Amino acid sequence: MSDFTSIDDTVTVQLTDVFSREPYGGLTVGVVPEAACLTEAQQQTIVRELGGIETAFITSNESSPDQIRWDWVDTENERGDAAALAVAAYALKPGEQAVLYSETESGSDTGSESDSRRINCNADSGLSVQMDTPEASFAEIDYAAVATQLSLPAEALSEVGRSLSPGVTQAEKSFLHIPVVFLESLRTPGIQSTGISKLCQQYETDGCCLFTFDTIAAHSTLHARWFDAEGTELVAAPVAAVGCAAYLQMAEAVDSLPGTMTIEASHFAGTPSHLTVTVGDSMAVGGQVVTTLQGTIVVPSDDNDEII
Repeated sequence: MSDFTSIDDTVTVQLTDVFSREPYGGLTVGVVPEAACLTEAQQQTIVRELGGIETAFITSNESSPDQIRWDWVDTENERGDAAALAVAAYALKPGEQAVLYSETESGSDTGSESDSRRINCNADSGLSVQMDTPEASFAEIDYAAVATQLSLPAEALSEVGRSLSPGVTQAEKSFLHIPVVFLESLRTPGIQSTGISKLCQQYETDGCCLFTFDTIAAHSTLHARWFDAEGTELVAAPVAAVGCAAYLQMAEAVDSLPGTMTIEASHFAGTPSHLTVTVGDSMAVGGQVVTTLQGTIVVPSDDNDEII
């Protein structure tokens, strides 16, 4: 039973941009720090009002400073990686780490290895969450046909393809990874969603990654554009980023691996993002988290249909 009984009750909320160094980039995630008394219906109302891609609800972190119980509601993503990093940005100080136990995954009151995530907060306040290591393999493509499908010049694919073949990775989601020679080719506004969709069907993947080593920022390893199987562009996709790193490690295409690499993405979608992927015995993905809004929000009672 919720402790909230009237429209006058409020809870603290904040909006954060995950995988971004500046406000209004990356993935927008809502965070409700004290959510133990909220019912599922009240959570859904707050989600609608905040409008983030994911919204995280911290339900407890009192039993242990390095264990945080949380829940999340998403509108686009299934894993809640961005929400986990937003929770950590709120709860952790530089140099700290914690295990996040999610009731969304387990549906139980006790955390286990299968429903927990270890989060690290680095000295520079960058955060990272552990990820499964994808399986990677090379793939053969018809460069001319694929270029036509995507409305790209054939040489944009074939030139780099002579030294680095495309690949497929499989973990929670599978991705086809196709290298492109220059950033200018990725700027193409007419990359065809139908062409992406056909490629995903042909290679039986959940998405497609087009990337280039020609980057906007000098410190970035590569620039990527990620698409789902319908051809819709994804913003700061952690699973795709880890898949790309696993593929490049398998191909021995990046000297820094095992190690870390920085992937810039979503610039052409208007939400510049930077993801750091750590490759070694295990894999992790992370980045910076920027808080753009802090305040309180009115919570309706369970039997109140009014909008917040």
